[in-house]
Amino acid sequence: MRDTSILVALDELREIHDRRLDDARSACEREAAARRAAEVGAEQARRDADAAARQAARDAELARSAASEAAEREARVRVETAEANERARLAAELVAERDAAERVLRRETISRQRPRWMVTVTAFALIATAGLATLAIGQERDAKAARAREAAACLDRDAAKAAARAASEELATLDTELSRLQGVVDLAVDNVVKAREAADRDAAMQRMNEAKRALYLEQQKRAEAERRRLEQLRKAGIRTDKCLGTSLGCLDH
Repeated sequence: MRDTSILVALDELREIHDRRLDDARSACEREAAARRAAEVGAEQARRDADAAARQAARDAELARSAASEAAEREARVRVETAEANERARLAAELVAERDAAERVLRRETISRQRPRWMVTVTAFALIATAGLATLAIGQERDAKAARAREAAACLDRDAAKAAARAASEELATLDTELSRLQGVVDLAVDNVVKAREAADRDAAMQRMNEAKRALYLEQQKRAEAERRRLEQLRKAGIRTDKCLGTSLGCLDH
């Protein structure tokens, strides 16, 4: 009976030992599976982040190109309109000059039949008319130059507004990406805190550093985009201190 009890006890100890070995193997396999799943998830997150960054860059470039093309089209339309107006004005001036020449010829014909004192009076009148015409031409030339300067300034302001609007749209895209990257960083930090094994902690630390570096680079890109937007707003003559509460910095008014 005693030998039988010893054998039963040994069998029970062996079973307990085997169960512990099985539990240890299962725990190791679960940990390995978890590490593999975490690595796959991190790699997928990196790929998604790269794809999102490339897509954001493409969208920003398309927005800038569209804004630039719209500004160029508007500039061409304004230049063509100004040229058409100038041609019409020149044609009107030619007609006026022809009419003036015909009137001079008629006056000369009439002057041959007038007394000398009338010829003198007419000559003084013509001199005065010529002086006034010269003054009017000078004033018209100055006014045309002023209109040309104003048109050029308007084109510059419109181009700056278009560029600032494109930069604002780029900022919105970058803000979305920054929020996503901040979430990645928070998750990586949480994984570092939860890691128990040294190897898992090192891997989590590496992923966290990579996420923080991506976030820093995206923050630099946003700062540069904000600098460009403010510069274009300044060129457009828009005061940014009164437009901080709007989505596009006064461009949506």
